[in-house]
Amino acid sequence: MTTGAALVVPCAKCGQLHTDPIPMRLLCERCGELHIDVDEFATKLHHTHSCQHCGLTWRPAVICTVGVQFLPGFRNANPPPAMPKFAPSNGQTAIALPSDDNEKLLEPIDTWDVSSRVISRLEGMDVRLTGELVVLRGKDLLKARNFGKGSLRELERALATKQLSLGTRLAPEVRELIKQRRRAMERRP
Repeated sequence: MTTGAALVVPCAKCGQLHTDPIPMRLLCERCGELHIDVDEFATKLHHTHSCQHCGLTWRPAVICTVGVQFLPGFRNANPPPAMPKFAPSNGQTAIALPSDDNEKLLEPIDTWDVSSRVISRLEGMDVRLTGELVVLRGKDLLKARNFGKGSLRELERALATKQLSLGTRLAPEVRELIKQRRRAMERRP
């Protein structure tokens, strides 16, 4: 059955009629790497995706999706600024953020629009700056005393509004900026 130029095929998984899988920028829920479907999976109707970097398998939506590098209509419209990469000794990639993002990382967490409960839990873990927080992983935060899933969700939402996320690897010069700001905060009366 066809409508216009698009082929309408019943989905093998859900039985609904789809013209094509929905293009989405899919970020792995574990490692945060961009998942891009290639070859047959670029057009094959499927719900479940597996990360090419860490192997996590997840379902981003209940409809058929395809992982793309650029959303339709946005390809190369405003390419992101180039970010130099560094290879730490553990084999993972660290990123150096653009300088305006560095200011976000130097921001004290007590200025955030989150509950005092979350702030006090982070201060109890000796986390005072955004940059000290983004290097932590969600599962590490959940191990902290009295830090539950609700606190983690609230924190992740707050980070998302700043276009940041947990588990970020920072370049050595960015980590050094954070250390310098922390030392300066500790010297204040």
